[in-house]
Parts: sequence; structure tokens; C-alpha cells
Amino acid sequence: MLWWMANAAGAAPCAEVVAPGQVSARLDEAVLSYAVLDQETFERAADQAQQLATCVGQPLEPGLVAALHRVRAMRYLLLADPDRAATSLAASARLDPTYRLPAAVAPEGGPLAESWALALRSEPPPTTPVALQEGLRAWVDGHADAPRPTIGPYCLQVQGRSLATTWVVEGPPDPSLFPAPGAPVAGPAPAPVITAPTVPAAPVSSGPLADLETESSSGRRGHPPLLYAGVGTGVVAAGLWGTAAAARAGYDEAPTASRYSLINSTWLASVGTGVLSTSLIATWLATR
Repeated sequence: MLWWMANAAGAAPCAEVVAPGQVSARLDEAVLSYAVLDQETFERAADQAQQLATCVGQPLEPGLVAALHRVRAMRYLLLADPDRAATSLAASARLDPTYRLPAAVAPEGGPLAESWALALRSEPPPTTPVALQEGLRAWVDGHADAPRPTIGPYCLQVQGRSLATTWVVEGPPDPSLFPAPGAPVAGPAPAPVITAPTVPAAPVSSGPLADLETESSSGRRGHPPLLYAGVGTGVVAAGLWGTAAAARAGYDEAPTASRYSLINSTWLASVGTGVLSTSLIATWLATR
């Protein structure tokens, strides 16, 4: 089964070679949108990151592939598919085991934080070589000539006369997606990339970043994503602080353990998101 795939006849060449930094920017936007619970913007940014990744004219770095796996896992959690989220997080953890999810993105005790903790302790799956004909070379999750996992997702790039990037959910890839063997041919862009049908998105309402436009998508300078993210996290921080204050106001009258836990957790969360909001706005001011 392949993810984000179109049929071979309809595949078109990438308009231009994409730099890895463009993929990273969309991934950052997706993570920030996830943190402020703006699912619509999250899904758009995640889609853009995946599409741009297929047009990077070089093998992807393992750290960038790990980030793609993490964003994929976030989408599966939003779709209430914890099993596939777990395999995606496990793939990310194998590539970047020192990465730590920010508390604003994965609050302690939440499904993403708990799934990531399990992923860091998971055993690596069995692997098997990628079957290639002569004249082709493969990169699996950013590693050259590496075997592929037999369980779970992986990013496969095959170099022949061109570079083809596909995202395999599980199992062996389809050889019909491979480029023609032989020495690479110079050209303005990678060969046509055949990708898989998108993961279905759950219906969502508009969020604070719903009208976001970026230079890469619109060709002009639009609404600044860092400012919007900073304002959005600031709103979240204020809401959390308000919840903590309301709980504290009634604690003396009914001092229960559950209320004490609510006060502590919401207050700490408000501090964390407040710091994140301040840093995002400061970064926007410094780079505008």
C-alpha cells in the first residue's frame, strides 16, 4: 500500500527542484498548527511538506525524514488511528532518537507524548534488502543502500536516470514506480514522481490560521505564520491560565486531589505555552 500516490499516466514533472529547507518550513508550520489545535492549517501544511519532499532533487537527510514521519503520526492521531500513529512515531524515533517533542505540542500524559515515549522504547523491526535491477540505487529513510523495514512505513528514493521519491506504508515497493536505470540525466527538475492517495482528512472547522498564505504557496508575502502561531499559542496560554485561576478560586472550599492536579497541570501548561508564544512573536519581530 502506498501513500499519496497518483496514477502513472497522470503524473507530471515537478515544476522546479525544491530545497530541503522548503520542506522543513512547511513541517514547522504543521507542528505549530497542531499545537494551537488548528487542524485545517495543519493538514494543508502537512500535505505541502509531503508534496515538496517528492521534488527535492537529492536524497533526503534522515533528520528530515524523521520529521515527516512525526507529522504523519500527528495526522493519524487526529484521525483516531493510534496503531498507524505508533508505527510512524517508531520510524521517526529510529532515525532521530535524541529528539524531544515540545511540551506545547505533546503535553505530558497526552496521546502524542505517551505514543512517543513508547516509540523510543520500541524494538526495531526486521529488515530486508530493496530488490533493484542493475543501474539503480536506493535510499531508505535517508540512508544509502540500506535495507527496508518489513513492518511500518518508510521513505524510499530510487536513483537511476532520475530520482524518484515514494512513501511506502508497509511492505515491498512497486517496481513500476522506479526510474529507468542508468546514469543520471541532467535536467531542470526531478523526474515525474508517482505518489499515493492522501490519507483522508477528518472534517474540521476553520481555525485562527485558516487564511494563512506563504511565499512558497502564493508567490508573494502573505500573513506571517510565526506571528499567527505566536498569537494563537498566546490565546491558548490565556485560556489555560483562566482555567487554573478558576479552579484555584474554588480549591479552598473543596480541596480535592483532582482539583489540585487540575490547577497544577493547567498552570504549568499555561506557562509553557506562554513562553512559546513570546518566543514565536520575538522571532517574527527579529526576522520580519
